[in-house]
Amino acid sequence: MNTIKFPYKYIIFTFLIINSIFGKVTLNNIEFKGNYFFDSGDLRDVVQSEKNKEFDARLINLDKILLRNIYFFSGFLDISIWDSIVVDHKNRNRGVNLIYEITEGQRYYFDSVDINGNLSLSIKYLEDQFRGMKRGDPFNQQIVNEALEKIENRYYNDGKPYIELSTSREVKEDSLLIIKLKIEEHLTVYIKNIIYVGLKRVQRFILTRETEFGRNEQYNRKKIENTQKNIYKTGLFDYVRIELDPIEDVPDSVNIIVKLKEKKTNWYGVHLGLAYEEDVYYGNKINVTLQGGNRNLFGTARSLSLHLTESFHFDFNDKNFVHAENEIFLRFVEPWIFYTRTPGVFQINYRQLRPLNSAPFNLLTTSFLVEHDYGEWVKGSMMISIKNLNNLSNEAYIQGNTEGLTPDQSRTYSLAFTMKRNRLDHFFNPRDGSRTMATAGLSDNVYFDPGNNKKHSIYFTLTGSWARYQPWRPQIFELPRFHFVLASRIRIGNIAVINHNDYVPQNDLFFAGGASTVRGYREQLLGPAKVVNERGEIIEGAGGKMIFLANIETRIPLFWLLMLEVFIDSGNVWKSALDFNPAEICFTTGAGIAFLTPIGPIRVDYGYKLNKPSTNPWPDAWHLGFYFAF
Repeated sequence: MNTIKFPYKYIIFTFLIINSIFGKVTLNNIEFKGNYFFDSGDLRDVVQSEKNKEFDARLINLDKILLRNIYFFSGFLDISIWDSIVVDHKNRNRGVNLIYEITEGQRYYFDSVDINGNLSLSIKYLEDQFRGMKRGDPFNQQIVNEALEKIENRYYNDGKPYIELSTSREVKEDSLLIIKLKIEEHLTVYIKNIIYVGLKRVQRFILTRETEFGRNEQYNRKKIENTQKNIYKTGLFDYVRIELDPIEDVPDSVNIIVKLKEKKTNWYGVHLGLAYEEDVYYGNKINVTLQGGNRNLFGTARSLSLHLTESFHFDFNDKNFVHAENEIFLRFVEPWIFYTRTPGVFQINYRQLRPLNSAPFNLLTTSFLVEHDYGEWVKGSMMISIKNLNNLSNEAYIQGNTEGLTPDQSRTYSLAFTMKRNRLDHFFNPRDGSRTMATAGLSDNVYFDPGNNKKHSIYFTLTGSWARYQPWRPQIFELPRFHFVLASRIRIGNIAVINHNDYVPQNDLFFAGGASTVRGYREQLLGPAKVVNERGEIIEGAGGKMIFLANIETRIPLFWLLMLEVFIDSGNVWKSALDFNPAEICFTTGAGIAFLTPIGPIRVDYGYKLNKPSTNPWPDAWHLGFYFAF
């Protein structure tokens, strides 16, 4: 082999020459020399260049930065890295080997922090920001950077926008480092005026109530950033920028200028999208929506909109599209209620639902929803609703009762509370984090029995779900570590009837089976049967009052935008909690391919039953799903 060493600025030129002569160049191997603290396998996980992939010389500089950082944050402040390319004449693919030569140098350890210039913050507070390192710990520049950021933010939020921090390091006893922090606080600054620029149709009080700072207050960067977010969340503006404008001859005062660009008040459009409702088991849908409205009624930020939606579901087993749902709803939003940033949503919704394998029905819902954010991750809501159900699977045979209801109809009055905690790093394709949801509801269902007697069914509904997503990087033989995601979910729900009537309307029951619950079972066909054929095989699901789901899935990036899923699903639905039997939990396994799009993954999954009830003898099922199963 011939070894060629030269500075990085010549690498791209050489790469272009090699590529022009040989065509595509493969990176046969990545080798590390001089590394003692980290083994070569750990370093290969850090760099972006990949063995047996096309050689990209542009990644070399990035690799060196990443390698330098991993050493730098472990106390090796004198680290130096050289790169070289070895043209491999012996390998038939005419590739190259990439070599990184590392001189680790001295490892340094933390001793103390020496702070000067602080006036408004105590030494103890400032030293506490470096508590991630104790005396004698390996020096970690990342902890230092995080401490400086916290100190700077504290000053910014205490009226010190002109704060200056400078650091240096002093070596003690050859390897102990003292961090010297010099602080120049400068003046405390106050806000004299708040000026809004660009207001046309939006009334000024809308901006005032979204603004978290006021005149004559100390400058506070956190309040300014929150104000910018609050104004964006109103949905009234395309552009929001907040600037600090110093006042001449008054060094301790500034004007805050809020620059705005309003959106058009009236809007309309056509929306083509994918739909997946986690707490509704009618399958994944393709939606086509005509919609329009006014986002700023009379300049008050209240909105009114009308939406008409056609939904379609692809049935893999019958290989055709099913017209799954029609929907029309009118929505009115009051952005502030109870004098807080708590939106209230009043909605009238009419839906014609035609589930694949359960009874068709129409549903008219009138509801009022209140939502409030409790910090960055937690959201709570309360909903009051009236639902009028018309079950189309039975014929109405009694007319003229005073409530206007027939035996195939019912009206439900509900009050529900929901708490959600979402700490996902990405909405469509999470790689880390968790999501938790809990709902508690009380419902009173009114209907008439065959004797035209008015009946009430009062019941509690409790549901809870938890999903976890975590990076998984297994090492297989000598291959580079893989970048998998391990996803898991548990979901439990129960409906408890508290009077002597056991009736619960279909729209409130639980269903399982299908692309988002237990793959390998067709949509809604896992659990109690409502209709069976002459062989006793379920052809229409009845739903139930108790559900249990447990899923685990490995998501494996393949290439481009394709991802492989390997999963085990389990669960079932029971008529009630009294019928629950752990031995009846059904298990499936399978795999699928997901294609990542800007509006979410589209996937095809194959599920195989590991154990199956006698009423569901089919061994497997194919599914077309939108988004991941959970």
